[in-house]
Amino acid sequence: MNEGNKTRLILIGICFACMVMVFARNVTVRLQATREETSVSAVNGDKGITHAQAAKMLSLLAYTTDELDGLERSHTYKDSKQDDWYDRYINGLVSMGLGSAFSANETTFGPMDKVTYTELDQLIQLIQKEKKVTLNKVNSSKQGKQNIGLNDFTKLYDQLIKNVYLHKENGQTVSYIKKKELYVIGIPEQKKETNQKVSTDQGQYEVNGIDAKNYVDHTLKAYVSNSELVAITGTVDKKVTIHNAYILKMDGKEITAFINGIKRVFMAKSEVSEKIETVVADLVITNQKVTKITLKPEKIKAKVLSISKDSIDLEKYGTVKLDDDFKVYQIYGELMAEAPNSILVGYSNCEFVMTHGKICAALITDSLTAKNIRVLIRNNGYDSVYHKKVTVTSDENFIVSYGNGKNRTEKKYEAGEKVTIKTSNKMLASGRLEIKTESDSGKVKITSIVRAKGSPSYRGTIEIVKRSGKLTVVNELPLEEYLYAVVPSEMPVSYGLEALKTQAICARSYAYNHLAANSCSAYGAHVDDSTAYQVYNNHGEDKLAKQAVDETRGKVLQYQGKVIFAYYYSTSCGNTSSVSDVWVNKKTIPYLVGHFQSSDGKKETKDFSSDQAFREFLTSNKEEMLDEDYPWYRWNVKISYDNLTKMVDRRLKDIYNKKSDYVKTLNSDGKYYERAIDTIGTVQKIKVIKRAKSGLVSRIEIVGSDNTVRVTSESFIRQILAPMYDTVIRKDGTKVKNLNLLPSSFFVIDSNADGIQLYGGGYGHGVGMSQNGVKSLVKLGMTCEEILKHYYDNIEIGTIY
Repeated sequence: MNEGNKTRLILIGICFACMVMVFARNVTVRLQATREETSVSAVNGDKGITHAQAAKMLSLLAYTTDELDGLERSHTYKDSKQDDWYDRYINGLVSMGLGSAFSANETTFGPMDKVTYTELDQLIQLIQKEKKVTLNKVNSSKQGKQNIGLNDFTKLYDQLIKNVYLHKENGQTVSYIKKKELYVIGIPEQKKETNQKVSTDQGQYEVNGIDAKNYVDHTLKAYVSNSELVAITGTVDKKVTIHNAYILKMDGKEITAFINGIKRVFMAKSEVSEKIETVVADLVITNQKVTKITLKPEKIKAKVLSISKDSIDLEKYGTVKLDDDFKVYQIYGELMAEAPNSILVGYSNCEFVMTHGKICAALITDSLTAKNIRVLIRNNGYDSVYHKKVTVTSDENFIVSYGNGKNRTEKKYEAGEKVTIKTSNKMLASGRLEIKTESDSGKVKITSIVRAKGSPSYRGTIEIVKRSGKLTVVNELPLEEYLYAVVPSEMPVSYGLEALKTQAICARSYAYNHLAANSCSAYGAHVDDSTAYQVYNNHGEDKLAKQAVDETRGKVLQYQGKVIFAYYYSTSCGNTSSVSDVWVNKKTIPYLVGHFQSSDGKKETKDFSSDQAFREFLTSNKEEMLDEDYPWYRWNVKISYDNLTKMVDRRLKDIYNKKSDYVKTLNSDGKYYERAIDTIGTVQKIKVIKRAKSGLVSRIEIVGSDNTVRVTSESFIRQILAPMYDTVIRKDGTKVKNLNLLPSSFFVIDSNADGIQLYGGGYGHGVGMSQNGVKSLVKLGMTCEEILKHYYDNIEIGTIY
């Protein structure tokens, strides 16, 4: 180990001259770890397991917590209310088709009733039938209506984890449920009664339905699912090492540390020889006393270029591996534990604590000042982030920089010269190179990429990285200059200055949030240049669009002091959507509420949740609307059952694999359950099952010759009904073929013997601002700020600089 990388050890024991500091009494001999296990019977008092606890354990086999929260409430039990901690788990259990194992009727579930052996047998039978598996019965002297203990229940549970409820993750078949041993540090202060949490040596976990207070300073044997503690099965007495704690103060026998979101005072077995403050350290705890501390004082600071699960790329240092127990702390303002994605690429507002050549902790020292943004440049057609080769040139002299540290090299090229970079290029020996012009105002042109207006030119720096035998391209530039090429790519400049200013404020707000979210950090970027984020540099810069950006410099939309997610889309059908209509698991957001869009610019609320009301609105043309002069305001398309069958077979399985709870299949009992199917057969009928007040269709039923399925979510409905083989006729009579996505989810259906005809309106998801509606509001004399307040309720215009 290099001298500069050595860590300081604080040991309880005799003071050695070679040590930086020590405790007063010697324990240089490694302590013998004791390991006394307490069974679940001792923890649980052999009191059995309740229906609610069983529902929690079983539902988390099939769903993540977020997926449970996104499920439609499908049970009808009167003794489980929505604000009960167990309601989402019971709802998940019913969605799995297992609710009847614990309830003979649909009105009472008995959440606090104990699970019996009879119910366990019923559960086994249901799972075997649903999953087509054979399970081992739980052998016990008890049977029938006797309560089952948690030990016996876990015998079945372990089978389900290992063999039945599995999903694909990084190419491997795994369970959501993991077994862990967790040392309980404390209980964080919380305002809400639900979603209670516990802080452990391995992070914070939700402990709904579990009283964890009695387990502080104990090591639990537990089942966990992501950040949820599913069940406690026992305790273990053992020596524990808490890695990479943030030490606030060490004084005498008291050690004040911040660990996984909680500040805690630990007692040392003997006094510390000197005071220490604000340092990262490992703590060894034996019998609830700190017996060893390893300080980690070495830090480095550098610009972050990219982040992966096991490493961080740092400017001048290259790729540095992360410690297995890597932690992130925000140390400015309020001390907080943060997730790794809080480390912003493109910025140097972190100090990295090093040990043995690895990063063991990141200390975020400053708040975000959004000066630069990093854009991942996709290939031709936007269908991949990877490039086989990249060819660049410039109208002025430019420089290619490559290598790390002392090996950093710069190579200069004359204006007009072309440089082609392939994975075999020697300049990529370190894995990365940067290209920029000699002047700050110059642009680098990538001739190997073609966009709407030819090969694009980029301000700032072009960064090329070798990844998995291919190349990625990232453009880093000031946020305002990024908007120069976003605004004209997202809105026609013919709409005028005020409309472009509206778009600029929206685009800046949208970019800021994705920058803060580190959305593409694995590629060293914040956003990409496609419609997945905001279209960038597809049409190049324009003088009027640049003026719009400059006149709104730094301006963003804010709600209660925070920058909002300023969603926008092309064309309204005449009514905008609430965010919860479009994204199933999104909660209501006060500034993203649907409104009727009449031509006078006044906001109203109308209810189009019935097919009849929305059909009349779509087809009557009685009212004048903001977007009515644009082709996508109204559209229709005929789709044959043969073409529908091709699209359903092509996309249903993929949708199920992405979100199984959004695709449910009709069962023989007349209920709908998640179930993987190979085909629905020939499509025979499609009907709307759920329509939001805005008129947006959020669930459809597809009846096939072999199966009947229900598909939920605006995005998936637009995918599965995409008129890829058919022609869409727009309001002005123009025809559009081969669409990969239905124009919108605002439609009604007419059926005939050969297929269906959709009558629809609008283009896009319908949440937030209609870009074509903006043009109409400008004609009414509204300013950009008035227009934004029309589309986003209760917002203010703030600044980020």
